[in-house]
Amino acid sequence: MSTHTNINMSTAVSNFAADLNSEPISFPNTDTSIKKSVLFVPLNEKWLLTIPEAAAYFGVGQNRISELALQDGCKFVVFVGAKKLIKRKKFEEFLDEQYAI
Repeated sequence: MSTHTNINMSTAVSNFAADLNSEPISFPNTDTSIKKSVLFVPLNEKWLLTIPEAAAYFGVGQNRISELALQDGCKFVVFVGAKKLIKRKKFEEFLDEQYAI
């Protein structure tokens, strides 16, 4: 018997977004009164997601997403240096294929 936890994804995504945008970024060697705010882009509109963003959006653990991204033939990951970025639409398609009923 499997147990599922119901997660309100909109709340999880909102909380995650609020954390990301809670404090404006100040840049070194600039006037301290000038701060640039990070623009908020909803996760469902981003093409590429970081591992923590993908975990919050899809409700899949960060470690599991990282493991899946390292598999041979993975079509939903982009590496920028050592950083893994997840192609949101391709990962959605992957999940649909894996868990189609």
